[in-house]
Amino acid sequence: MSNSNSSALYPDRSLHSRVVHELGSRIVKGRIQPGETLPTEPELMLEFDVSRSVVREATKILAGKGLVETRTRRGSVVVPTESWHLLDPDVISWRYRGAANLTDLIDLIGLRHVIEPAIAGLAAIEATESDLMHMRLLFDELTKSGDDSTRFAAADRAFHKAIVDSIDNVLVRHLYELIGVGLAELRSMAIKSELHGPQNIVDHGLVLEALEARNPERSIEAMARVVAVSRVEVMEFVDSNTRLESTVVQDD
Repeated sequence: MSNSNSSALYPDRSLHSRVVHELGSRIVKGRIQPGETLPTEPELMLEFDVSRSVVREATKILAGKGLVETRTRRGSVVVPTESWHLLDPDVISWRYRGAANLTDLIDLIGLRHVIEPAIAGLAAIEATESDLMHMRLLFDELTKSGDDSTRFAAADRAFHKAIVDSIDNVLVRHLYELIGVGLAELRSMAIKSELHGPQNIVDHGLVLEALEARNPERSIEAMARVVAVSRVEVMEFVDSNTRLESTVVQDD
């Protein structure tokens, strides 16, 4: 199986991998737009202090991820977003790590709204007693996190992953793993929102209670509420940051 379809991130220890990650991030973040060409080989060799073969290998890897294509007399051209391998783990990482754009966030929230309630419904049927005990321990950690946002984020991430891991569907688990970087970014934003508060823990508790009751319908509804509230929190966080940045620009 090629790297573009693997769940593993491309290693960043070699010379050409450094070029891959930097150029990939520039493309996905929009610093190099579709239709634009990458810097020439001599320019990239100078910028990264690498050989021509390293630059060519990096370009080949980016092409394998669907980000660029080589055209005669034009060099490597960034292709439209629709052609990117959007479930490639590196593309996901470049897309959501750090400052993701609003459209990307909305797309990811929409995907989360589709899959997480359905996963909870399956977990209500398929989770073992051991799985449920593990979820209970993680929920207890969630309740003990208090105002420690880092601790809350870790417990929250582990709680949701435990639900996913409890279902007997390797494809769903694989998909969830692929979008893990983006989900972590979403949760980080939600937790930083001024709307985030104790009710969030209550909502997670309702998910756990529904799972323990082996009630798929309640589990779906409870998880749908968690995701919906998270969406509101993320949008509030983005909006407040946008207003702050606007104020800073005006002050300057």
